[in-house]
Amino acid sequence: MKTETIPSPESVKSQLDRILQSERFRGSGKQKEFLRFVVGETLANRASQLKGYNIALAVYGRKEGFDPQVDPIVRVAAGRLRRALEHHYLTDGINDPVRIEIPKGGYTPTFQAAMVQSSDAEPGPPQCDEDGSQMGPSVAVIPFLNLTGDEEQDYFVDGITEELTAELSRYQEFRVIASQSTMHFKGEKFDLGSVGRDLGVP
Repeated sequence: MKTETIPSPESVKSQLDRILQSERFRGSGKQKEFLRFVVGETLANRASQLKGYNIALAVYGRKEGFDPQVDPIVRVAAGRLRRALEHHYLTDGINDPVRIEIPKGGYTPTFQAAMVQSSDAEPGPPQCDEDGSQMGPSVAVIPFLNLTGDEEQDYFVDGITEELTAELSRYQEFRVIASQSTMHFKGEKFDLGSVGRDLGVP
């Protein structure tokens, strides 16, 4: 049985640090700044100011007069950040004491602290190979190429890679390689066999 409580500001800050320092958190530098900004503004009781325009100025360096209808960078980045948070809580953060989420339709984060009562039956450790790696099939999503010639569209292409990775992570039947590990192959010529061996994907 799971009981949810409202976390203290201190526990939210600790959770924020835990997410930002997580090795597998897939957010870019700007996305981490995005998360830090919206959490900080919310804890400072300034959530009403978390509009796309203000975030674009504060996080992405857009100038006054910026039109969020023309430049959707905040909406796109928010979608990627939601997926990154979801992936975190499906993997490294599955047992984290506080959940930070950004509901669709806005940029104000929500905070939930959960205490999980122990059950009589505890799951055993995952089966591993002799080298300590988890057994079972693995999959990696290699970064897509931006064929438009417009570098400003890179974040859309990266978003597709990250969204596929996050969606595949929902399945327990196989292990999914974090996009943080696959992104260094972006734009490079490579042999799939060699990439598979490097990533531990048979």
